Amino acid sequence: MKVRISVTADDITRGRADDCMHCPVALAIGRALLPGVHVAVGPEAMSLGPAQVRVRLPWAAQNFIFRFDGGQPVQPFEFGLDVPDEFVPAEVST
Repeated sequence: MKVRISVTADDITRGRADDCMHCPVALAIGRALLPGVHVAVGPEAMSLGPAQVRVRLPWAAQNFIFRFDGGQPVQPFEFGLDVPDEFVPAEVST
């Protein structure tokens, strides 16, 4: 299912560089998925849940992570992410 992810100014403020579970992108993705889903974000993909299901991140998210981890200025943004249905709340529409 395609999910809209919004990385907010709060995510950027709370996010930690070089931290796969607490970067702004991981925080935003975690907020969009079912409660308790483990999200770990890497430079090109993320893993979800205890089964470590891998999902490729779109270029916009990859670029944001690169810039954020490098200490460059970043701004809030949105992107679409294809996520397996079992991780998405039923009320989320695409």
